[in-house]
Amino acid sequence: MQFRQIDDASKLKASSCRYCGCTDKTPCLDGMDEPCYWIEQPTRTRDGVCSNLKCVTVFRRDKKQAKRVAHKQARTSARAL
Repeated sequence: MQFRQIDDASKLKASSCRYCGCTDKTPCLDGMDEPCYWIEQPTRTRDGVCSNLKCVTVFRRDKKQAKRVAHKQARTSARAL
């Protein structure tokens, strides 16, 4: 079996922040005039989250909201039993 090597880096999907869209090659500033870094690593199926204060704030809010929804669904399904 032969594997094909991708020489053209532009054919690879660049990882980006799901909130501001920055990438490894074009980082944004994190709020303290430093280039951002990943606080949640990007995966093949999901974009990551960078250290920009605005992105972190929205990420934490979204995470809290997701927990609330999951808890509410669990309570609703427990009542149905």
